Amino acid sequence: MAAAISAPWNYALIRFFIGCAGATFVTNQFWCSLMFAPNVIGTANATAAGWGNLGGGVTQIFMISVLFNPMTSSGMEADTAWRVAMIVPAVLFVITAACLKLLCWDTPTAKRFDVSVTGKTKKPSLWDYVEVCSDFRVLVMIMQYSACFGTELAMNNQLATHFRTYFQMDAADASALAGAFGLMNLFARSLGGITSDILFKYMGFRGRIWAQFLSLFFEAIFLFCFGLVDNSQPWYVALAVLVCFSLFVQMAEGTSYGIVPFMNRPQLAVVSALVGAGGNLGAVIAGFCFYRPIDDPLLPFQVHAGYVMFWALLSPCYYWEEHGGMFHGPKEVTSDKSEAKDGTGRTLAALAWSARLQARTSIFLADRANKFEPIVFLTPAHNISQPCATRDGKIVDGRIALSTALWDTSLEMPGRQDATEVDARDANTPDKWIKRHPDMLRNTGAHPFNSEPPLKNLQAAGWITPPALYVVRNHGAVPQLSWSEHRLKITGVPKPVELSMEQIASGEWGTIVSIPVTFICAGNRRKEQNLTKKTVGFDWGAGAVGNSVWTGVRLCDLLAAVGITRPSKEHRFVHFEGPLGELPQGKTGSYGTSIDLGWALDRERDVLLAFKQNGELLTPDHGFPLRTLLPGCIGGRMIKWLSSMWVSDKPSENHYHYFDNRVLPPHVDADLAYAEGWWYKPEYIINHMNINSAMFEPRHNSFVEEKNLPKTIKVSGYGYTGGG
Repeated sequence: MAAAISAPWNYALIRFFIGCAGATFVTNQFWCSLMFAPNVIGTANATAAGWGNLGGGVTQIFMISVLFNPMTSSGMEADTAWRVAMIVPAVLFVITAACLKLLCWDTPTAKRFDVSVTGKTKKPSLWDYVEVCSDFRVLVMIMQYSACFGTELAMNNQLATHFRTYFQMDAADASALAGAFGLMNLFARSLGGITSDILFKYMGFRGRIWAQFLSLFFEAIFLFCFGLVDNSQPWYVALAVLVCFSLFVQMAEGTSYGIVPFMNRPQLAVVSALVGAGGNLGAVIAGFCFYRPIDDPLLPFQVHAGYVMFWALLSPCYYWEEHGGMFHGPKEVTSDKSEAKDGTGRTLAALAWSARLQARTSIFLADRANKFEPIVFLTPAHNISQPCATRDGKIVDGRIALSTALWDTSLEMPGRQDATEVDARDANTPDKWIKRHPDMLRNTGAHPFNSEPPLKNLQAAGWITPPALYVVRNHGAVPQLSWSEHRLKITGVPKPVELSMEQIASGEWGTIVSIPVTFICAGNRRKEQNLTKKTVGFDWGAGAVGNSVWTGVRLCDLLAAVGITRPSKEHRFVHFEGPLGELPQGKTGSYGTSIDLGWALDRERDVLLAFKQNGELLTPDHGFPLRTLLPGCIGGRMIKWLSSMWVSDKPSENHYHYFDNRVLPPHVDADLAYAEGWWYKPEYIINHMNINSAMFEPRHNSFVEEKNLPKTIKVSGYGYTGGG
């Protein structure tokens, strides 16, 4: 169409369509943000965009030197030569579009995009733009992008003219020098993304902000210096300064791409669109400098350098509680009694109330002023056609978001019950370095540590069980791990990665949430079973249960970040294992298991990789620094000291996956189970918690004399379900 322009309205129409084509920059950035892992997202976005803009520099050289000049030299009129030259990029556009449509997928594992990948829960609307623009950090990013990409656009338009008129160069040489500015996109923008990713690796999210600030700062410095090079100096002095300026202006664009994907993940498309538009806005703003009738041709460069510096100095405005800022890391979650927060402003007491209404979480019977408080169970079966009753008796239509529902409560958090010293019983064991509560009951002797609290302690702890009084099931010695050195290795996925704890806790790899969850040892109350018929498991009382607020990254988000968004023939199970060689049994000496990938990807199941319990880092007995958390699942399927994770088409073959936590028919004893392979039959595996309950008061074997019988008897205890 451009080759057929014959009137001003044709030109205006073509410019309109070119603007529409330019919007593909936004879809490209959004696509790259979905396709690549968070630790390389800056590099991926910057390289894609940089090589795209590389076309600007290539076009300046190619259109004139390879097409236009040879055509005019052969006798073709200039007007005709330009029109013919326009056809070449048109053909390239068609070829590229065909390849994109036929060869590419929307995500690493799906041909079609599902909006839930970003965490967006409502339909797109124009109101999304209003919502996003209400965040001043997005506005700052829009203007910072105007100060880098907008400046690049303005310089692309100005440089050839500047060298031709100010330095009195011929058109071919001037366009060649201007083309060098565009050719920097070959690596400079990628360098910005790489710098952002490297600083993120060592400094966390603040590293990305520092990369952005420094790139903009030096862009402003070298732009100002370019404005000081007058025509009394050789042209190559201006070129040298221009190369330095070009390096930083395009690095700033690359560092922007390291921040944008994390500003508002559910609204990633809108943020990308607005920031991309900010680049064009910057070109318009720059135009006010370069196209005003000013006698000094260098002054516009100096003035615009001030504009860039202004926005660079606003980089400290970037701060998110989950990411941190330029001078601060992510906000730490405290656990100081009832005022502890989960990161969204909700108290742990309020979360505990929410826990009571989760089908996957325990329901403790309340003793409030000696009055029994009835409790309503909400299960995943409650959908839009089944109203649910809340605490105050109101009927709520629609599905309840189990992990985010909040009911006001006057309940207070109990006092903390910390383990302050090493128990003497551990003195001659490998666990002699671990502090443990002295009241914990040991069911297998001194070592390994398999322990539960007395029921009176569990009752006294209240709604939230302290880590020191939480049931512990260990198969061997507790590994001594370091937060700074521990790594989680993820393989069997499109984008394998090895993550540090800082990266996991930063929120860059998935949403960080705090969720109240009860989990148990599958042997809870086994002592009563063993009194009826002896099992292969040791005795557990009724205290092998606890309820805490767990903080971690959503596994579904993390899997999406490494390229897994849905099950496939090759991807059916997620495997988890602890440190290699920690245990005497099994090929690898590690405790491992697997779950269905569909379970792991189901956002409603709230599967976490947890690193905090009740607002504090995990204790050694509970998996420091990282463990899996599967609400509604038995504790035996939750891996402590998580070290490796992978996705495959087969379930785990780990020794403990097969030989722990199975319920076999009554006639099958241990010898027969080994001889006939009963351990390997999937129908006998235990995953989900079973319905169970126990009484705190009246206590076991206690009596109430009829003559002293009061009007009311205090009754308290706990109950829990699994999946509803």
